[in-house]
Amino acid sequence: MEENSDYSGRLEASLEARAKFIEEKRLTHLKENFRIFQTLFESIYNILLRKSLIQEDPYKYEQKISEISLPPRDNFIESEKQEKMSQRLSEFHSQLDFLNNYYQFSLEFLNLNRIKLIVGLVKYINWQNLRITSSNITTMVLAEYVEKIKQGTDKVSTGIIKDAVNQLDNTTKQIMAALSEITFWLRENYKLELRIKIFSRLPDMKAGEPPKDGIIKTVKRMFVQSMQGSPFFTSLVEEVLAEDYSSQSRELQQIILEKLAIKEVKPRKKKQEPAYKAVLLEAIRNLTKSGITLKDGLAKLYDNSLILNSRKVTLGEKFSRWVRRTIQKGEDEQIFEVEYFDGTTSTARIEKITFNHFYQESQKKARLFMTLANKMSTAYQRLEGAGEEQMFDFLAKNLGDLQLIYRRMEGLSTYFRSEFTQSERNKLKGIKLELAALKNSIVKTNKIKHDYVSGKEEEQQMKKLGIRMEDDQTR
Repeated sequence: MEENSDYSGRLEASLEARAKFIEEKRLTHLKENFRIFQTLFESIYNILLRKSLIQEDPYKYEQKISEISLPPRDNFIESEKQEKMSQRLSEFHSQLDFLNNYYQFSLEFLNLNRIKLIVGLVKYINWQNLRITSSNITTMVLAEYVEKIKQGTDKVSTGIIKDAVNQLDNTTKQIMAALSEITFWLRENYKLELRIKIFSRLPDMKAGEPPKDGIIKTVKRMFVQSMQGSPFFTSLVEEVLAEDYSSQSRELQQIILEKLAIKEVKPRKKKQEPAYKAVLLEAIRNLTKSGITLKDGLAKLYDNSLILNSRKVTLGEKFSRWVRRTIQKGEDEQIFEVEYFDGTTSTARIEKITFNHFYQESQKKARLFMTLANKMSTAYQRLEGAGEEQMFDFLAKNLGDLQLIYRRMEGLSTYFRSEFTQSERNKLKGIKLELAALKNSIVKTNKIKHDYVSGKEEEQQMKKLGIRMEDDQTR
């Protein structure tokens, strides 16, 4: 038992060191990868909605989720295709949204059962083999939809979908690698708990000797009292027995400790300066992917403005419209007063928005983004050949423009809802999905822009100190 006690001590120390590494490195990257995963899926989901291949679930935002659950995977008949796919993809999106906004990415919260649910969600659609020959019916039908779009004339949507599918495949691999590492830690931590709370209390167990018959039943009986609330995994109990009491005990234990060890990664020598233009181009590409989402959200707001304008108006409203037409020489402008929160002053402010002007200018921005999202377009080629300073100015201006458009869209959405009674609101088109996608795009682009600025500032400081970037990186 002394040998096993020694191993438990070494295992505990290794688990603590690895836990710190996972919390600081892996979980942060995992959370970011899940946000990217959701954004990429949303770009495909929004195109499918726009092409009317699926329909938006009217009850989507009424669902209350308390834990991850997988959408159905059973087969369905041809006549049910659109209905079933609409429900499944909507539910899949809701689960991703719950994971990114409400789930805790910590070793304390995560356990083997939760990891299993997350893995199931990630693998729900097979992005690596998105083919019409897939045995997974959801993957198969989604592949049919994607092929239908590729065969159409909408090259922008085709380009966005191709890029999204490729990135989803790569992001899935990164997520699965992180989940595999976390799963290994959780398994070994569970086994350490078994050793401390149960196996240490079995005096007749000796290292190197085969366990007695019925030992698993004995362990399970003690487990109920000592590890109440935890699930019982027979396979992990068997692993403890093999690692601590079999003839291969030392070899198995050494393998575990080597897997948990944190290997120091030496930075590779870089002979050239950081590719700052590539960073800016990545930020711009991320920003321009929001073009279709922006266009769809604006279209819904325009429809809502028409519904609002077509309502029965009072005599006073008719007079106000007549005055506006008279003063503005025939133009019947819709001016909406929307409220927003000013973060710089921490106060609520009112902004008057001339809707037609806002709509037209924002549509121009959406069309620009959609053009730049196509790498084969002249505009994209011209941007790619621009200087670094020009690219940064373009990014800063358009990111600022999109932030302003987002704020106004959010305000207009709230305004339209406030103008209708509860019973009338079913006529309005919601833009919650579009706003969420735009916000994700803004947040991610801002992060890349911040990384660029930080890198440039660091480079400038080093130059002042007479240190070259490549010299510093090879030390």
